[in-house]
Amino acid sequence: MNKKSYWSIILLAWIVFFGVAAIFSLDYSRPRETIIFGATFSQKYARYSLGLNWQEAYNALLNDMGFKELRLMTYWDDGEPERGSFNFSDTDWMLGEAYKHNVDINLVVGMRQPRWPECHIPGWARQLSKEERDKALLTYVKKTVERYKNNPGLVRWQVENEPLLEFFGECEPMDKTLLKKEIQLVQSLDPAHPVFTTASGELDNWNDMTEFSDMVGVSLYRIISKRIIGTVYYPLPPAFYAWRAAFSPKQTTLFISELQAEPWTVPSIQNVPLETQLKHMNAKKLEDHVNFAVATGFDRIWLWGVEWWYWLKVNKQHPEVWDVAKTLFPKE
Repeated sequence: MNKKSYWSIILLAWIVFFGVAAIFSLDYSRPRETIIFGATFSQKYARYSLGLNWQEAYNALLNDMGFKELRLMTYWDDGEPERGSFNFSDTDWMLGEAYKHNVDINLVVGMRQPRWPECHIPGWARQLSKEERDKALLTYVKKTVERYKNNPGLVRWQVENEPLLEFFGECEPMDKTLLKKEIQLVQSLDPAHPVFTTASGELDNWNDMTEFSDMVGVSLYRIISKRIIGTVYYPLPPAFYAWRAAFSPKQTTLFISELQAEPWTVPSIQNVPLETQLKHMNAKKLEDHVNFAVATGFDRIWLWGVEWWYWLKVNKQHPEVWDVAKTLFPKE
């Protein structure tokens, strides 16, 4: 046996060992009370993609679910529709309502934020040179942080969303120097609140993100659809995520920032028949996905798709997903 073959066998043995160890170390019956459950809410997605009264949907979420945290966006194109003219009224209102319900808020800043097209850049900023656009972005981030850093409901900042996932969304590749500048700016303006960024749970190298932050949120998707290859079911066990976490730097805090709880409908849900949507995500699959995420061992899990649950309930007379969700998360 040559040296190369020997080390290949040793490496494979270690991979199998750690994989089996991860599987047997998972706790599939952890008390839900030990996990911080949260959700992402996008006023833009609720309003424009689903045609909802987004304030009504947001209040229903606060009233009906047991989420302890929410992730909210500060979309640049909404917040600065004209250069130098800022509008934070939607964010002000959402933070105020969350505070009344004792729900903590994570605010996303940057040009790449959750929901299609991923990069939410004002039309006026697209006409600028890259250098000028970067300066304008940092100005908007500064305005946002200064406005909310003393808000009693704020618990942490997210800077950009899955910034190194270059092939997804209508975005240019992320400038890592700009990303570092954004993070350093937020930290300098508000040293009291932690800062994190996010990565794809299946496609990114998580360790790449630790260059920017010691706290990293990862997505967890189980069913996706692509035009050419059709529906894809990721054949990954919960141990896959636990195993990846085990090989991350010890100082890194990892959590699930985006647990799939709606059908994959990029770019528009309006192009997908309701029957297909309910095949890919329904009350049973929602419960399965939550159980799967619990089994990974992560202590913080945020769900993705709450706006769709409400749309099903009020626009499509399918309340079953919303109703089962109300039973899944501990209420204090």
